[in-house]
Amino acid sequence: MLEDFKAYIKVIAVFMIFVSFAEILFPEGSLKKFVNIFTGLIIIAVALNPLINFVNKDIKINYSYGKIYDEDMKDFAMDIYNEKAKEDIEAFVHNFSDGKARAVVSGESVTIICDSEYDGNDIFNMVSDMYEIDNVVLKTNE
Repeated sequence: MLEDFKAYIKVIAVFMIFVSFAEILFPEGSLKKFVNIFTGLIIIAVALNPLINFVNKDIKINYSYGKIYDEDMKDFAMDIYNEKAKEDIEAFVHNFSDGKARAVVSGESVTIICDSEYDGNDIFNMVSDMYEIDNVVLKTNE
């Protein structure tokens, strides 16, 4: 912060030397008016530059925080979605089989464990089709 202030003071000092040099070069006359207007505009730009840079840094910080927040919210939403999908698959398998089968969901795979007297092929096909899961395994509890 202090380095920025020092640099700002140096820029103003160099510019004031430039303005003094321009006033010496152009004596009184019609061209002097334009030089004064031009140097006045540059003085305004130099004076406003730190404010513009500060606002620009603030915008970049807000953008960075917003981006991080969006990524966190996306991850949070995906975690909730995956948990609800897991619960939904487990409930569907249990209800469809009248309690004769259960689903174990881990990652992107589903293992359906059926009682020995229950044929789980229907439930296997339904879970594969409804949830579009390629990695479904059917096991029999013996």
